[in-house]
Amino acid sequence: MIRSVLVAVAFVALTAAAHAETGYNLWLRYERVTDPAQLRAYRQAATAIVVQQRSPTSDVIAAELRRGLSGLLGVDVSIADQVSTGAVVAGTPSGSPVIAALGWAEALARLGSEGYLIRSAIVDGHDVTVIASSSAVTPVARCGSGTSSPGR
Repeated sequence: MIRSVLVAVAFVALTAAAHAETGYNLWLRYERVTDPAQLRAYRQAATAIVVQQRSPTSDVIAAELRRGLSGLLGVDVSIADQVSTGAVVAGTPSGSPVIAALGWAEALARLGSEGYLIRSAIVDGHDVTVIASSSAVTPVARCGSGTSSPGR
């Protein structure tokens, strides 16, 4: 009897705690960065989102980046058409002249259609973060295969 009551109480407590969030929010929780120094650095490194290709997939990429970065940074991170210092540029060489100009085609080909790179780069004199993939499948929405490299 006591065991049944404990199980019921635990179930109610867990259900109540999870009730306020959707499965999407539980999976992709973007809690604001609390360390002031990190928050300042991240806000400087993610000032805008640039996704040059126009398609339903690229719209999802831009929206998810905006949602995630805005949540983590506690400020609205705008979507922009032009690269500026601190921009996060996402896409493929075939859909983004900026990414094509970086010359990463060989590195992206080695990763295959499921891989992607996240790298710092200088584009037109601006320090940016680039999320690049060789295929049109959403590089931001993938969860599993990818690589991150700090090179320029």
